[in-house]
Amino acid sequence: MRKVELELYYNDKEIDVSDFIESFSYADKTKTNQGDDMSVTLQDVAGLWRDAWLPELGAKFSAKIKASDWFAVGDSFIREAGGFEIDDLSSSGRPSMFTISAVSVGITNSIRRQQNTQAWENITAKDILQELVDRHDFELQFYSEYNPILERWEQKQESDITCIKKLCEYCGFMVKITDKYIIIFRCEEFDEKEAEITIKASDGVTSWSFNSNTSDVYSAVEVKYYDQETKELKEYLYVPDGLSGVRGGSKKKQAKPKSQTVQNLGDDTDWIIESVTVEQPSAEEDNEPEINDPEVGQVLKVNRRVSSIAEAEELAKSLLRNANMRQLKGTITSIGRPDIHSGQNIRIEGFGRWDSVVWNVEEHNHEYSRSGYSSTLEIRGIIGF
Repeated sequence: MRKVELELYYNDKEIDVSDFIESFSYADKTKTNQGDDMSVTLQDVAGLWRDAWLPELGAKFSAKIKASDWFAVGDSFIREAGGFEIDDLSSSGRPSMFTISAVSVGITNSIRRQQNTQAWENITAKDILQELVDRHDFELQFYSEYNPILERWEQKQESDITCIKKLCEYCGFMVKITDKYIIIFRCEEFDEKEAEITIKASDGVTSWSFNSNTSDVYSAVEVKYYDQETKELKEYLYVPDGLSGVRGGSKKKQAKPKSQTVQNLGDDTDWIIESVTVEQPSAEEDNEPEINDPEVGQVLKVNRRVSSIAEAEELAKSLLRNANMRQLKGTITSIGRPDIHSGQNIRIEGFGRWDSVVWNVEEHNHEYSRSGYSSTLEIRGIIGF
């Protein structure tokens, strides 16, 4: 018979809430710009939690889910949810309930609160990230072969965590933030990993849904950049299923070097694009076929600083993949899965044609209550380019 128990820790000391527990949830996420979170709801008929036992904002809060005899007799799992800080307390009635919510990057950490201004020139994205992370005793985990050199990057009266997120979005990186680590990665490099777990429809799955959507899917991406040597505004078009390459050059009218303002994808910030240095296209390019828009689908158009055509291609691939990454998505709710972490690749079985796709777990929500332990997985289909 399956057994599960929940342990809660307040300022590193275990607290017994067995007489009060109503529900517990822990969200493990690799969605960019989203941190892990945790909450617990307690019965508070006697008013203890909203009075004498009222927790402090900013206090450490963690949990352990212990499961045994779960998939087979004699097995055991401990799923830790650690390194959180309490950032929200709420009370409601009737019946009287008290909810404690916590986040992985807490309200006491200066990475969220302190506003800074700084500028960098001729520096790699990783070096900027390393400097920002080192200010707050986090550890940088950087999983990307692509590491562009930025001619200039500015931080203007904003927190370091905001600067990190903006830089990652600009470079096409994904970011996950925990209590100890700032993890930077490109999803295509994680997506290449083997799927080690298969979820079968018969394995305690209680509900599921899958969706394929093409309404916001792009078939190509165009990166515009200013070539300082030729004094031309050029375009690099990346088409996964077609001909990719540079558009513009000597056959086009020269563009005067001037600033342009473009709205960056994913937020409301305007970026000022001034000048960049790129490799001079070879003479043979005059005889190459013309690079045209794909016949079907939308083209994602962006302005970025790049230092070479190869960098423009790498950036284009990342931006296109990030824009299209959720064209296949699904949700699976089942018995608790302490063996699955966000970021893992999985396979599924017993769901028809959806079985042919390798899926990546973007978010794993652990739910515990008096009735048991369950998991809800938010997954996306892995794109093949």
